[in-house]
Amino acid sequence: MKNRIEDLQTQAEKFARLTQNLVMKGHIARAKKLLAITERLVLSGTKETQQIISSVFTNSFSSFAKGHGCTIKNLVPSGLAGIEFHTVNK
Repeated sequence: MKNRIEDLQTQAEKFARLTQNLVMKGHIARAKKLLAITERLVLSGTKETQQIISSVFTNSFSSFAKGHGCTIKNLVPSGLAGIEFHTVNK
């Protein structure tokens, strides 16, 4: 079970990095698609998946946005609104 959790965390980190790279390169439509996939995982996933996404993905993506002076309010789908992004980005 622990290996599965570590694997999910690794995948969430890779997913966050991919989303960050797309935003940096200006591929906003593709980044929105990835965020929509994240939203589906949060809404339909297990509690474990939801916790990992909310801790790993959102913190990583929020830190990136804060560091680059981006506002992510318009990027984040409504299903992810319940997940706590840093208040700087709202």
